[in-house]
Amino acid sequence: VGPREKRPKRVNFWAESGMLRKLDNHPANYEPNEFGTNEFMRFVQEVGAKPYLAANIRGMTAREFNDWVDYCNAPLGTTTWSQVRGTPPFNVEFWGIGNESWGCGGDFRPEEYAVEFRRFTSWVPGFGVPLKFIPAGPNGGDLNWTRGFFEALVRKSPGLLRRVWGWALHYYCGTAGGPVEFNTDEYYELLGRAVRMEQLIRDHWAIMGEYDREHRVKFAIDEWGAWHKAGSEVAPHHLFGQIGTMRDAVIAGLTLDIFHR
Repeated sequence: VGPREKRPKRVNFWAESGMLRKLDNHPANYEPNEFGTNEFMRFVQEVGAKPYLAANIRGMTAREFNDWVDYCNAPLGTTTWSQVRGTPPFNVEFWGIGNESWGCGGDFRPEEYAVEFRRFTSWVPGFGVPLKFIPAGPNGGDLNWTRGFFEALVRKSPGLLRRVWGWALHYYCGTAGGPVEFNTDEYYELLGRAVRMEQLIRDHWAIMGEYDREHRVKFAIDEWGAWHKAGSEVAPHHLFGQIGTMRDAVIAGLTLDIFHR
């Protein structure tokens, strides 16, 4: 936040990945934060979408998260952070609490993550905005993560389920062949992996129902699709920016059809 020239510059999260490491001191190894909260909000408004922000609980404190909500939602002029923002409030409803907290987002066990979720969502000021918290869900078919989180949450208090708006399952069907070059068998192999999404939803939904019998908690499946190997990117520093084909479009269509059903 704040003037671009005064924002902190940090090492890119992916700087130690094989691709960026080969580029030595390339600018892509660093994050200048030029596209920050305000720029993202402007983009969201331009495309007519609703913002969905996620707290980095691996490195952010609960107080910093509160300050971010304050920055986004407090009426202009009422708090210090609203004055720094300098615009009408963004009224952000959807807040992810962590991202892939079972792995790169903290290497938590589900019981540990449930504690962090409780801490980060305790008495967060809403400023009249109905905050919708979305905890970091499982990696694909990791049913133990779903069971462990909900069990730990309701063990503390069943009422804590009211803080959970959605459950963020992540599932990538991977790749078969290459992003552009693949044969017929590889084409259908990847489609077969994509439709596994339906069974994953059923399996996790059943476990969620053991603790949330009225199924008030929704699914918020916010990462999905193919994940191709490097090789077709426009430039070496375009991480994960592989060329898409009609196969990827069919995967998207199949997955969206599963969601709508």
